Amino acid sequence: MRFKAIKAFLVMVVTLNLGGCFLHLDVVESPPNTASAELCGECHKLEYAEWKESGHARAWVSENFKKETDDYQVEKCLACHRANPIYGAEKLTVRANHPKEGVTCVTCHLTPDNEMGGPHFVLPAHFVKMSDPYYLDPKLCGSCHESHYEQWKASKARLGSEKLSTCQDCHMPAVHRKLITSGPMQYFHWAMDGKKHSFTALPQVPEEGKPWFESVTTLMPRQGETIPVKLTLRHRLPHGVPSGIFGFKAVDLTVSFKSANGLVIEEMHRVFHAEKKEFLKPGEDYQENFLFSRKSLAQAEFVEIRLVRRDSRISLGQVIFLTSSRI
Repeated sequence: MRFKAIKAFLVMVVTLNLGGCFLHLDVVESPPNTASAELCGECHKLEYAEWKESGHARAWVSENFKKETDDYQVEKCLACHRANPIYGAEKLTVRANHPKEGVTCVTCHLTPDNEMGGPHFVLPAHFVKMSDPYYLDPKLCGSCHESHYEQWKASKARLGSEKLSTCQDCHMPAVHRKLITSGPMQYFHWAMDGKKHSFTALPQVPEEGKPWFESVTTLMPRQGETIPVKLTLRHRLPHGVPSGIFGFKAVDLTVSFKSANGLVIEEMHRVFHAEKKEFLKPGEDYQENFLFSRKSLAQAEFVEIRLVRRDSRISLGQVIFLTSSRI
């Protein structure tokens, strides 16, 4: 009886893996790179759902990208937003298949050996390059996010032996789950520590709980009818804020005097534009004096510091740092 059970189990495993081989033909059929994200999503449902809502999925169809490239006429920008597999590629090229998918599954996971690569050891449903450290290396992301990667390397050199968060640490939130959550193969997979495929623009707070941004405000000696407020701002991200070399990217800094009930009495603004190479440098203090009126100071109870990230000139943006302190 025991032998029959083992035999049945082995037959099932072989059958499933043979099925996986046929799936592999869909993934790497000739010509290569033709697998759609939807096909991968038949088994990798959670990863597909996350990717579908991500900036990677919108990389090609984004109205901002279409506008910035004059309706796809700026050729140097196209290869990253609709890339062929980048693994081992000396030069990125534009993918012919499934253009609307932008940065899709095969872009990062299809290897030159026509295997789907990843950092985990798994029971494969198709040909897989397993336990590949390449997928934990910021160099992978640096294939397209060049300026971020160069700044990350500079931060790493400056900090020396201190552990530096990687792109994957910050922009692919940690999760514990199965890689396959559909079909027979899900029963032969185990939950493991992995990464979400949401590729969030705003990094998750580090495990130690220390915030990415810190600020100190100091009231300086009066200058006539104005009071200088000295702001010292520092962040622990391993690249500039904002960062990037393509398209509109800005961070709005607002320093506000507020009343006890939260009403704005007076506020000052400063905008950092990535296109102009204006950014808060990693690991360095940014200091600036903001001149407020004496009258405003007399009414104010709090000073508030706010940073807002924008990817569009008309966007309200997203708050990335907000703090207030009593005056």
